[in-house]
Amino acid sequence: MGSYHKYVRYKEKLYSDTEHSFGMSTFKFSPNGDYIIGGAYHGKYVAWTTNDLKRYELIPDESYLQRLGNVEIIEIEGQKILKNRGNHMWKIVFFEEGKYFGFQVKKIF
Repeated sequence: MGSYHKYVRYKEKLYSDTEHSFGMSTFKFSPNGDYIIGGAYHGKYVAWTTNDLKRYELIPDESYLQRLGNVEIIEIEGQKILKNRGNHMWKIVFFEEGKYFGFQVKKIF
C-alpha cells in the first residue's frame, strides 16, 4: 500500500508536466563530445553525459524562473524537478570549447 501511495503522489505531481515533455525538440553535443544538452517542447531542460548517459535536470536560478512564470520546482525523494509550461529551449551555445553552455528560452504560449 505504501508504494502505491508514493506512485500516486508522484503521478499527481508530474502527470501534467511529463505528458507534454517526452518529445525532445532541441539538442546539441558539446564541442568535446562529453555531454548532450537538450530540451523538450514544453520546457524540460536536461543534460546527459555521453560516456554513461547519466541524466541531469537543468534548473535555472530562482530570479530567472520568476521571469519565466508558469513554473514550479517540486521535490520527489530528494530529486528536484522543474515543472515548466510554455518556455521552450532554443539555440544552445557553448563557450570555452564546451566548458560552459547556455541557451535561449522562447515562450510558446
